Amino acid sequence: KICGFLIFDAQKLSETSIESFILRVYREKNRVGFIKAFSEDPELLYNRFGKVERLLRLLYIKKLYLWPRFRLEVAKALHRMQPEVIELSIPLTSHAKAIQSAIFVAMNSCISELKKACPQLELSQCTLENGLFHYFDISIRNQLDQEWHRVSFRSKQIAADLTTLRKLLDYLINYDSFSFYYMLLRIQAASVEQISPSLWLTSEAADQIFRHAKARVFIVEPTATKASSTSFEPSSVEAILAELKFDIKPTLECPPKWRLLLDVFKEIIA
Repeated sequence: KICGFLIFDAQKLSETSIESFILRVYREKNRVGFIKAFSEDPELLYNRFGKVERLLRLLYIKKLYLWPRFRLEVAKALHRMQPEVIELSIPLTSHAKAIQSAIFVAMNSCISELKKACPQLELSQCTLENGLFHYFDISIRNQLDQEWHRVSFRSKQIAADLTTLRKLLDYLINYDSFSFYYMLLRIQAASVEQISPSLWLTSEAADQIFRHAKARVFIVEPTATKASSTSFEPSSVEAILAELKFDIKPTLECPPKWRLLLDVFKEIIA
């Protein structure tokens, strides 16, 4: 028997998620069991109209509490169960650092273009430092929604590009090299099908992102066979080009956190 459910990251719940289906089946069979949901991102609860009401309906709960960490009950509970935290820092690889720097350059360029395109909006908090947090694109979208009918297509596209670039920063750390490169190819393919491709994909920063992301997965090395003649006649050049071959060597850069996790497991086993 299941007495109840504790749902973490409740702001991610939707009508089509597996969690909402489980809760619906549970509530049909059990009317007295408890359901409690938690969220550490209150900013995401008001980014859409009626999202709080929809979440309460999906969770089958009636009350919503907004408790900061300095609330007396929360502070006492955290003080009683203080965790032992061991911080392990992991440096990025050279390719990952280059990709991260290029993403910063692309984000800074998009922010400058957005400020030029929308001078009527209050974008003083629209800085690269704030762009590292997940609520950055949400705050921009909330401001654009107020003038959405007067905002140009270019401004809307730049706002969407900022969301994509911020997600790429998360993917760079959370995804492996192959998944990250595949995600970049999907973004590029989706942009080609649009009427107006994303501006950041045509920049030099995007070229660096794709080049280093590909180098993390594989490298292409030309391999030429020795020609019988050293003359540079057109026929000889065509023969050399015909004999020119390319070797694809997989690199598959391993995420540093995997190695660190393996070391932690070895220490636990020992």
